[in-house]
Amino acid sequence: MSPIDRDRARDKRRYEKHQTKLDMRAVESRRNKQVLGIVLAMLLVIGGLVGVSLAANTDKISARGHPTPHNAWARERRAARSRSGTQRYCRTTGAAASA
Repeated sequence: MSPIDRDRARDKRRYEKHQTKLDMRAVESRRNKQVLGIVLAMLLVIGGLVGVSLAANTDKISARGHPTPHNAWARERRAARSRSGTQRYCRTTGAAASA
């Protein structure tokens, strides 16, 4: 084998090794992008669920600044309990119910 042929074979091996390395980098980059996309999607879903949960929370004052009906009912129930000790307040009839 002549020195020129050896150099060509060595260059060919180096080129193939370099291409393999570039291909591996491309695969890793693609995988990292997919993982990042999945993580961002999960954060978006979790953030959306938290936002919906906070928006639908009926224990808070409504957007207009007025207490929600549940808040008014809860306040009346607590007041009735404190007045009557262990007596419970019926939500459907609005009357004090026996324990």
